[in-house]
Amino acid sequence: MRRIALVVALILNLFLALFVQAEPSERQTFGKWTVICEVDKMTDKKNCFIISQTVNFAFSTGRLMGVSVGIKHYPGSDVMLRIDSEPALSAKAPAFRDREAAEILERFTKNPQRILIRYRQYPEGKYVDREVSIEGFSEALAYVRSASGVEAPAPKAPQ
Repeated sequence: MRRIALVVALILNLFLALFVQAEPSERQTFGKWTVICEVDKMTDKKNCFIISQTVNFAFSTGRLMGVSVGIKHYPGSDVMLRIDSEPALSAKAPAFRDREAAEILERFTKNPQRILIRYRQYPEGKYVDREVSIEGFSEALAYVRSASGVEAPAPKAPQ
């Protein structure tokens, strides 16, 4: 349990360093997912993160910024995410952005039965495969939308 807490703390610190410089002001847990929101002191933008052990969604003022997969990535490696029997998506570590991130979010809202990830871990260079639980994700997303003032349905991936 302490290892899980450490991993979650490391992921949060990585996301905060990548997207903003602020302290968390809200924290809620929904099943296997935790929502952490904060307000950037320089821009007053509200940033929220939906995090699990290895898949994390970053939002700024309600807008999806990216979906990260895994931790401690091997330099130059890719990350992969597969939902149910759909073909796996791939991106440069650590995150999916733009259209692919929107597509992942849309698929997560359809209550998938199975989510698999793969990433290459530093420093060993070994591949890590994990199954990710969807339990609580819908509630976490609803909380982020409410906290950000966004009540619209999930974004559609551009065609």
